Amino acid sequence: MTSQRERKIESENAVKYLNRLFSQIPNDATFNVSSLILESNFSESDKIIANDISQLIELLLRKYEYVKENNAEHFWYTLSDKGIKAKRYGGHTEFQNELNEIENLSKKKMISDLKNSLRINSTYWWTFSFSILALLLALGKIVYDIYKK
Repeated sequence: MTSQRERKIESENAVKYLNRLFSQIPNDATFNVSSLILESNFSESDKIIANDISQLIELLLRKYEYVKENNAEHFWYTLSDKGIKAKRYGGHTEFQNELNEIENLSKKKMISDLKNSLRINSTYWWTFSFSILALLLALGKIVYDIYKK
């Protein structure tokens, strides 16, 4: 039975090898992770390690929806649109960093929009009151000019 620490190291290795494999995954052809590892430009020791954790790599590919399974043949995949984007960004880690940055910017924008709407709301009644006062003064001036003639 593997310890929690060993599982963490295995999953970190799986992410590392997934990042390295992304550049070698074909965009529109089916692929098998094990054969992709064997055909890769990894050193022999890296191929052994990556092959040992190939199930974790496949699990990551499915978990993050980078691949579509070819139902006719198990363990054969094609890259999904999300997988192609991740490949374009340079791998899983870079893609996830980009998604996190976009999410953080979106949150900052929402906070800024909320502050702006609160500011507008707090000044709205003052602006509305001044416009009503201006309307009353203009109407009063019109009525005064009519009765003055």
